[in-house]
Amino acid sequence: MLRYICGFALIIFAVWITLLAIGWNFAYEKSVYFIQWVTDKPLQSFFMAIGFFTIGFLLVNKRRSHSAFMVSKSTGGEVRIAFKAIQDLVLKSVAGFRGYRVAKCHIEQIDEELMISIYLSNDDYSFSDAMLELQESVRQNVEKYSGIKVKEVKLLIQPRRFYWLSTLRK
Repeated sequence: MLRYICGFALIIFAVWITLLAIGWNFAYEKSVYFIQWVTDKPLQSFFMAIGFFTIGFLLVNKRRSHSAFMVSKSTGGEVRIAFKAIQDLVLKSVAGFRGYRVAKCHIEQIDEELMISIYLSNDDYSFSDAMLELQESVRQNVEKYSGIKVKEVKLLIQPRRFYWLSTLRK
């Protein structure tokens, strides 16, 4: 979404430069007004520059792994497993535990290992023994069926009433 907004802003900027180049007075007057505003109001200009810098930095800064596949190399060749398939393994592992629902599952590849973060909602408020069993179940199922070593399984448990908040950022 942010890329579309930035792309749209770049298109508007290109049209603006074109209007300046062909001598359209409206674009020229508004550009002069903007430059005067920037020089007359340094505090607002400074915060605007910080905002643009932050947005630009967030666009340039990429996550560690953007591929949709986990690549595992062996003596026989290369094996690619879709992260979606691993997410399905995680969902099936959690489905074995009554009362827990997966709101979101994030899988990250670090070297040849996986780091799995699972956001869960719970119907009741008993978290004690099931957590270790749940983590171990996820670890064993992913390692058993995919053959990829799991470095860590993180669980974030929230009450059922906050379940809808987790689904907003999918």
